[in-house]
Amino acid sequence: MIELNERIEYIKMAEKFYREFLSVRMNLYVIDKLTNILRNTGRWDEASFWTIKACNLFPNYYAGWVNLGAYEIESKRFETAKMFLERALKIKPDYKEAQQNLRMIKEYELAKKQGRTK
Repeated sequence: MIELNERIEYIKMAEKFYREFLSVRMNLYVIDKLTNILRNTGRWDEASFWTIKACNLFPNYYAGWVNLGAYEIESKRFETAKMFLERALKIKPDYKEAQQNLRMIKEYELAKKQGRTK
C-alpha cells in the first residue's frame, strides 16, 4: 500500500511541476507528459484542452492530432475524428496509429450503414 501511495504522490508532484513549467514556457514534451497524466487519471476534457493547445502551438505534432482523433472517437464524433486523423497523416503519411483509427472508423460506418451495429 505504501508503494501505491508513493506513486500517487509522485504523479501529483509531476503534474504540479509540469503545470508550473507551462505557466512560464510552453514546451511540447512537457505538454505531452501532462496530458498523459490527465488521460491516465480520467481527466479527458482537460487532456483534450492541452492537446488542442499543443497542436495549435506546434502544428506538426502529428501524435497530438491522433490523440485528438482518439478523444473524438471515444465521444462517437467520427467526422471530427477523421479530420484530426487526416491532419496527422498529412504530416506523417506512414503513421500506423492514424491509419488504424481511420480504418476502424470506416469499418464502423460501413457496418452501421449495413445495419450491423446499434
